[in-house]
Amino acid sequence: MHLRRFIRPLVLSGVCLAPLSAWSADAILTGDTYVSSSSPSSAYGTLPFLNVGNGSSALVQFDLSSLPAGITSANITKANLILYVERLPITGALDLSPATSAWSELTATFNTSPSLGSVASTIPISAAQTYIVVDVTSIVQGWVTTPSSNFGIDLQASTTSPGTVALLDAKENTTGSHAPRLEVILASAGPTGPQGPAGPAGPQGPAGVDGPAGPTGLTGPAGPAGPAGATGATGLTGPAGPQGPQGDTGPVGATGATGPAGPQGPAGPTGLTGPAGPAGPAGATGATGLTGATGATGPQGPTGATGPQGPTGATGPAGSSTGTLLMGKIILNSSSTTPGVYYLGMQGNFSFATNESNAQLLMPAACTLSGFQAQSDAVLESKLLTLRVNGASVSGISCTLNATGSPTTCSSAGSVGINAGDLVDVEMDGTVHGTTTNIRYSMTCK
Repeated sequence: MHLRRFIRPLVLSGVCLAPLSAWSADAILTGDTYVSSSSPSSAYGTLPFLNVGNGSSALVQFDLSSLPAGITSANITKANLILYVERLPITGALDLSPATSAWSELTATFNTSPSLGSVASTIPISAAQTYIVVDVTSIVQGWVTTPSSNFGIDLQASTTSPGTVALLDAKENTTGSHAPRLEVILASAGPTGPQGPAGPAGPQGPAGVDGPAGPTGLTGPAGPAGPAGATGATGLTGPAGPQGPQGDTGPVGATGATGPAGPQGPAGPTGLTGPAGPAGPAGATGATGLTGATGATGPQGPTGATGPQGPTGATGPAGSSTGTLLMGKIILNSSSTTPGVYYLGMQGNFSFATNESNAQLLMPAACTLSGFQAQSDAVLESKLLTLRVNGASVSGISCTLNATGSPTTCSSAGSVGINAGDLVDVEMDGTVHGTTTNIRYSMTCK
């Protein structure tokens, strides 16, 4: 018996109240298996997994004798069914119902499946490699009240998600040891006995780790301004810049001729100062100094308004309906005058293989391919063609060739958009009858 006791003291406003006690016990798993409508007479009780979905449902059963004697449904506060999802091919939900008739792990089949009660809960299931926990309290309380009603639990794909497929671990799965569990939580395991004497005080435990730092306190008011500090010393004077070059000296004017000396007369009074002579011509301009650094770029001006849209150009002439032929392949019926219809051909052979057409088109303009047709030399057979664009398969095309050799309309996956310059061809899956059998295909490009 797995029995655990949890004691949780409740502290309110610094006062320690009487402890609340609870017990948890695991019921004994006595059987787990699954049944399948696809094999209605087969038993699967020895397999390590429980298959649910695709017509299969799982059965699990537990023995409650591991619970303390004398308990009633009132002692049960919670019961959880714990399952491990090993694989989940299709997510969805499971319906859980109580079984209402007897079954055995090693002999249960779809034909001998137990009867079921109504759905007790629907369990969403969305991930593999994980546990799911389902509340089955009311079901387990009913088993405790009426032990003869304990026939286990059934799990199957929910009616709200019928496509759900899941594989759950069984008790036979010894690799993961994730067998189904039924955990029963009890309010008490019987009447409370008298309180024993207090035990001696235990040694003081080590000091706990420091708690995290508290939040930073509010910033206090600013203090008064302190006195002004002394004025700092005057910084050194920077060096003088270099002196620019001196300009050239202008030419000296010519000296006038000296006249003959006259007799010396008496000294006359000092005459007035004559006017200043004219200024000589300016000297030549000195060499240009070095260019200074470029100034910062100014802000960009606002974007100008968008000009009016020009008129639409005239539509060019339509491209050729036969396209351009590449890689040495041929085009059948290339002389067709029907605009927008392209023809590809295939020569037959005896092998059972995938056959490319012996024609390939370089599309002259963008268009939408549709309206596929096939015509053969009197071959009665269904063919699967694949339309390829630039070597990649883009659409499957089913064609049924008739014995008259008349064209037949193929069933296409839909219209296919083609760009100018795309390479278009087809391939056929299956045998082409005879080396003289020709099959050709046409497609309309609009």
